[in-house]
Amino acid sequence: SLRLLLGGLVGNDNSLALVGGRPAISYADSLAGGLRYARAADATGTSWETPISVDPTLQTGEGSQLLVVNGQPAITYLGDNGNLRYVRATDAVGSSWPAPQSLIADGAYLPNLAIFTDRPTIVYYDYNASEIRRLRANDADGTTWGSPLTIASLNSNTIDSEDGNLLLFSLNGNPAIVYSDSPNNTIHLIRANDAAGNSWGAPAQVATGGEGDGLSYDFHEDRLALLFYYWD
Repeated sequence: SLRLLLGGLVGNDNSLALVGGRPAISYADSLAGGLRYARAADATGTSWETPISVDPTLQTGEGSQLLVVNGQPAITYLGDNGNLRYVRATDAVGSSWPAPQSLIADGAYLPNLAIFTDRPTIVYYDYNASEIRRLRANDADGTTWGSPLTIASLNSNTIDSEDGNLLLFSLNGNPAIVYSDSPNNTIHLIRANDAAGNSWGAPAQVATGGEGDGLSYDFHEDRLALLFYYWD
């Protein structure tokens, strides 16, 4: 293993992606404050370039999600009080970044970024409304965004805004979401009815007895597999 960053509060909420043939990460720097981005100096990640400050604002960078969007790295993340932000680099390797966009003023948590029908899409939990919502860009770069779409209305505190789990991925060509119901210790799946995620089915309980800690997914023999902490 290679230690890239020093300090117990540096490197939280990190996200890994392949950018220009090299590994890259976004992360929150709770010591200096703000969102940072670093890219390896080689294809294997043996050495790394100096981290870049993408957003120096204090209490910024929680929930960072790094993804290549239309050929250039982009990050969705949270500012203070659940301020959902999005920023896309001005070049293919992430050496320069513009000022971020503020997409949701407050109450957004657990953001997930993915590409569907060639447009960036963000799914998040709206703490104020107790809803899972979707934002879809109006273009391939994420220059402008549409209005939030409610995917599911949940009971208050169904998803823990700090420690809950919410995942977005493609399932048989359509967007899908898995989330943990903290009070009931259950795992639920929601799948869109179309490739763009404009309409969604009802949540379906797929597992019980699981707090959802460490929730992750993979595909085995073309079937969805979920991994999470289970207790009884």
